[in-house]
Amino acid sequence: MKNLAVVLAFFTFIFCARELYSQQDFQEWLKKDQQEYQNYLEEQDKAFLEFLKKDWEEFQSFTGMRADTAPKPDTVPVAPEPKPDPPEKEEPAEPEKEPEKTVTIPTIKLQPPQEAPKPASRMVAPARPKVELDFFDAKCIVNYRKTVNWSPRPLLNNKSIAQSWEALARSDYKTTLNQLVHIAKSLDLNDWGHLLLFHTFSKEISPGDLNAQIIMDWFLLTKSGYDVKLSYQHNRLFLLIPARHVVYELPYVTIKNQRFYFIGFDHQLDTSERIYSYSGDYNPAQSPFDLSLRVVPNVTRKKEQKQLQFTYNGENIRIALEYERDAVDYMADYPQTQLDVFFQSTPSVRFQRSLIQALRPHVEGKSELEAVNFLLRFTQTAFDYKTDDQQFGHEKYLLPEETLYYPSSDCEDRSILFAFLVKRLIGADVIVLDYPGHVCTAVKFYRHTSGDYVLHNGQRYTICDPTYINASAGMVMPTFAAVRPEVIEYD
Repeated sequence: MKNLAVVLAFFTFIFCARELYSQQDFQEWLKKDQQEYQNYLEEQDKAFLEFLKKDWEEFQSFTGMRADTAPKPDTVPVAPEPKPDPPEKEEPAEPEKEPEKTVTIPTIKLQPPQEAPKPASRMVAPARPKVELDFFDAKCIVNYRKTVNWSPRPLLNNKSIAQSWEALARSDYKTTLNQLVHIAKSLDLNDWGHLLLFHTFSKEISPGDLNAQIIMDWFLLTKSGYDVKLSYQHNRLFLLIPARHVVYELPYVTIKNQRFYFIGFDHQLDTSERIYSYSGDYNPAQSPFDLSLRVVPNVTRKKEQKQLQFTYNGENIRIALEYERDAVDYMADYPQTQLDVFFQSTPSVRFQRSLIQALRPHVEGKSELEAVNFLLRFTQTAFDYKTDDQQFGHEKYLLPEETLYYPSSDCEDRSILFAFLVKRLIGADVIVLDYPGHVCTAVKFYRHTSGDYVLHNGQRYTICDPTYINASAGMVMPTFAAVRPEVIEYD
C-alpha cells in the first residue's frame, strides 16, 4: 500500500465487566495461525471492495435543519402571583359523584453503583501492550497485538479507502468486534453510544490521526450491522449516518431518498462544496441509527448535587437534588433530534429517587390539582430562563438531569422535566403542546378542572405551562391563546 496513511492496530482480547471466554478457549485461540486471518476474505467483502474501487459519486451537502424557526421570547411573561389559599370553612359535607383523587407516590429503589469493569487478569497473555479505554467513568482494559502499521497518505481517494477496508477485513476483526459489542451491551449503550465507544477505541489505537479513526469507526459500525457510509471532502473523512428520527442542526446529504447526517468529530464540512461518497450498500439489511434514550447508559459514577429554591403559597421552599454528572457529559454532543425522543427519555435512578425524596412531602396526599400546581411553580421559578441561542448558541433540548446541571433552561427543557414529574409523581396522563416558538404541556385530570384546555382523542387535557411564571393549571400564555398547537403524545 503505497503512501497510505492510516494506523491500524488490532488486539487479542478485550476484557470488560466480566470474563468473556474460558481459559481453554483463550489458549486455543492463541494457537490459531494468524496467516489464516490475513488470507481470508468473505465473499461479501470481495463484492463490496469491487464497488468501493469504482469511481465515487459527487453529492451536494446541505446545512442542518432547525427544529423550529419561530423565535422564542427572550423573556417570559409573569402571571399575577396567586394569593395563598384561605383557611377552609367548615361546611356540611355534600355528596360527590366522584371521590377526590389524591397523590400517592411509590418508592423507588436505588441499586448501589457498580464497580468500574476490571479485566480478568488470569485470561491476559503476559507481556502484551495495554490500552485503557476511558469511556466516561467506565474503564476497560484492552490487551492487544499490533499487526499492521500504516503511515499517513496526503491524498484520499476511493482506491486508498478500498485498500483500508481490505486490510481491516483480512484481520482478526471478528474477535475484536464481538468484544466491543459485548461491552456496549453491558453498558446499556444505545446506537449513539456504540459510535462513541467505537470512536474511543479508534482514538486509542490511532492517536492524532482522525482519518484513520473514522475509517475504523466506519468499518466497525458497518460490520456491526449499521447502515453507515463514508465520504470525503478534500483530505477530510466523514461518517454518513441515517437515523430513524429526524436530526436537526447536523449537515446532511440525500442518497437514494434517504438523509445521511455528517459526523466528522473535529473535521469541518464545507457545505458550499460537493462531497464524494457511494450509493451502494454493504448489506441491504443494515439498520439506521435509533436515537431513543429509554435506558440510561451504565457509565455513571460521578454524583453531584444542586440546591434549588422557590416560593409556593407564600412558603419559601429549598430542596437539594442529586444527579449523575456522566449522564450530562454523555448528552453534551448528542444529536439534536425529535422532541418526542427527549420526552420519552428516562433519567437515572439516582436522580429519580432524589426528586421523589425532595418533592414527596409537598405533593403526597394532596389533590391532583394542588400537586400539579406545586410542580408547575417548581419548574417555573426554581430555574433561570434563557433561550438555547442565548445559552448555547444553537438549539439544544435538555434532559431533566441536564436542566438541573446547566445554569438556565427554556420552554422545551422545563416541559420535559414537568411531564416526567407529573407522570412519575402523580401518575396522570400528559401530552405535549408544540406551538410555533414555544412548547408546554397539558394534563388529563381525574376530575373536571376549569381553565383553558385542549381535546385530544376525545379526552380533555388542561393546559399546564411550566414556563409561564406563576401560571396555574388552566392558564395559557397570552401570546398563544388563539394558536392551535401540534400535539405530541407522551407515554
